[in-house]
Amino acid sequence: MKRFSQNAANKIWNELSINRNEAILDKFMKGLYNESEHGITGTKVNISGMDGKLTDEISWEHLEELRVYYTKLDKME
Repeated sequence: MKRFSQNAANKIWNELSINRNEAILDKFMKGLYNESEHGITGTKVNISGMDGKLTDEISWEHLEELRVYYTKLDKME
């Protein structure tokens, strides 16, 4: 899975026009990391096909639904 730096996450935020007052960077970075596993080629869960923008949008959608999505996911795993 791909690790995202704070600078990379900030750049993605800007590209997606995410209001920084509405999001928490560390949660978004965790989402990017978690969702990148769905882009690993050669697996049954290759949903995004290593498309970074799609991974970013999936991460953000989960956070919009539930701000603690990735915190809860960690606890379940």
